Amino acid sequence: MLKAEQSGANTAILFHNGERVSRGQLLVQINNASQEAAYNNANAALFQAQSMYRRYTELSRTDPAVLSKIAIDQVYASYQQAKANVAGAAETLSETQIRAPFSGTVGSSTLSVGSYLNVGDNVVAIVNLK
Repeated sequence: MLKAEQSGANTAILFHNGERVSRGQLLVQINNASQEAAYNNANAALFQAQSMYRRYTELSRTDPAVLSKIAIDQVYASYQQAKANVAGAAETLSETQIRAPFSGTVGSSTLSVGSYLNVGDNVVAIVNLK
């Protein structure tokens, strides 16, 4: 049984009961506006942190006395944290798309566009008919 990994309203149901689906096929799209905004914010913070790190490393090469090793380490840590935040936001955003984990036939579902899913709610079963 496929379950929702994010809460939100269904914005698209892209299968019919009894339909054959392929591995990776998008079945349900959950409203992702807030997750997409968080992803965009994380990318902006990454760009800023990456730019700052580049500036600090360039400055430390041209004039090593200007910046302390601690300052460079702090900027590098911020850059690494920003990269991790982008990865986490991307994962959360991807969880708004419910995809077929393998090829098979979808079972019966009572979902409708606009209905609300909570984390852990059953979405649909897929039967693997090899």
